[in-house]
Formats: sequence, C-alpha cells, structure tokens
Amino acid sequence: MTTWAKLYANHRKLRTETDGRFETEIRKQLTKLVDAGHCAFARFSYRTNKKHKGLEAWEIKSTKDCDGLRLLNVDGFASIRFQVQVLFERRSNHLRALMAMAECVRTDGSPCVIAVHMPDDGPGDQQGLGACGHAAFHCHIGPSLDVKPQVRVPLPALSPSEVAQWVISQVVQDQAFEPAPWDSVNKALRDSQAIGADEH
Repeated sequence: MTTWAKLYANHRKLRTETDGRFETEIRKQLTKLVDAGHCAFARFSYRTNKKHKGLEAWEIKSTKDCDGLRLLNVDGFASIRFQVQVLFERRSNHLRALMAMAECVRTDGSPCVIAVHMPDDGPGDQQGLGACGHAAFHCHIGPSLDVKPQVRVPLPALSPSEVAQWVISQVVQDQAFEPAPWDSVNKALRDSQAIGADEH
C-alpha cells in the first residue's frame, strides 16, 4: 500500500471513529475565545435534516442571523471570520463532512484564508485526479480559495475539535490557544522514550 493510499485509509477511519463529544470540545474553545475578549458571544448548534433521520448539520452562530464568528482584538488582523461546520450522522457516529475556516483581512489590507476541508462522503470524497493532488482531508492557505494554484495540503487524521484548535492557533498566536506547547510535547517525548527503554 502506498503512502497516499494509507493516508486515505486513515481519513476513512477518522470518519467512523469520530464520536459525539466533538461538540463539547469545540464549545470549550469558543468559550476560551469569549473569555479572552476575542468575541462577545458564540454558540455551536445544529439543525437536523428532515429527509435523513439522524443527520445533524453543526455550525457556529454568533448572532441569530450571522454564520461564523467575528474574532476581535487579534494582533496583525483587521478582521477575521471563523467558521466550523460539521455534518454528522448521530445513529452511526459517522463524520460525513468537516470544514473549519478563518477568512481574514490583515492590518495592511491584504486578504488571507486558512481553511480545512473534508468533503461530504455521501456523494463521495474521491475528488480531483488522486489522493496526492486532492487528498480527502486537506487545508488551503492563501489569499483566497480560488487563486491558482489551488494547493491542497494533506492533513493527518485530526478530529473536528483538533481541526478547530489548529485553525484558531494559526491566527490567535497566544500560548493560551496553543494545544501542544513545546514543554508538553518534549515531556511526552521523554516519557515515551522512558517507556520504550523499560520494555527492552
């Protein structure tokens, strides 16, 4: 099996291993943004699909009529709109689709988009010519989603809440929003080396 086939297999596995706790973890991150003064109010809620029993469409709402979240007081940016959307089949615990995106305008007026996409596998997630050029789970970074080349950077199998953390950490560069500080990473590496040494 090639590296790209393994990556796609991991993306497929993520869809079936995601459980319903993702909404709690994403709400915790939104609460941190509110507490830090980066937004006034945010909720992560869903609507059901009348034709497909058990299919939930989750998204961030900052007001009754506004999709996404306007992030405030973020160094280097004049504006940021942060969105997370999850399509989830509750009965089978199946992740149908995932999107997290920060649409930004820097303080110099230049646009920037950071987006993570996992397309809906209801119609199929094998898009483009192959798993190298269009990985099923990928991110875009650039002035927009439409500027060529439309580079799709493959991502490892991250959960919905980990994806939200990653996007937030790219724009809100504050230690409080870094999910893996180097101190904790280095400790985990030391601990795993110690466990490996004990096994020999």
